[in-house]
Parts: sequence; C-alpha cells; structure tokens
Amino acid sequence: LGWLKRDDMDSEAFDEVAFALAPGEISEPVKDESVQTTGGYWLVKLIERGERELAPNVKEGLINIQFNDWFEELRANSTVENHLNQDKIGWVVNQVLQIR
Repeated sequence: LGWLKRDDMDSEAFDEVAFALAPGEISEPVKDESVQTTGGYWLVKLIERGERELAPNVKEGLINIQFNDWFEELRANSTVENHLNQDKIGWVVNQVLQIR
C-alpha cells in the first residue's frame, strides 16, 4: 500500500491494528464491518515506520485549512459597526457619478 497515515484507509479497525505493529510484524486477519472491501479481510505487515516530507500540495492544503479556521474564528469574534446612513451613502454615490 505504500506509506500510510491514520485514516488513509477509512477504517478504525485497520488503523488500530496497523499502527500497533512493530516493523516486520504481520497482523492477524483484520475485518472491518463498517467498510466494504473486495476480499473482506486485511493482513497487514509493517515494513518500516518513519516520517516523510509532506507533498507541496498537501502542505498548501493544510496551510489553507489553518488560515480559514483562523479567519472564521476572527470573524466570529469580531464586531462590525456600520456608521453609514442613507445620507452618507447618497453623498458618496453623487461624488462617484460626478467623476464619471
């Protein structure tokens, strides 16, 4: 399967077994009733455990998620006061129309 992180297989049963193995260890058959698999069971052999550099598109996606979360929190905790009334709006519209 290549390098995996938790939730890549969309199976808690798989993650529970795969991330508990030691390198070189082979799991007992794993069946997850919550997902549809072709064969019905997994046998997992952990070859190597390690950390890898994130792909640029993954890193950018995580940055965007972090920024959007920050921005939403900022917006949720902000107060906007509108000091414009119809007279001020009318004045601005007239100024713009005179420039044209």
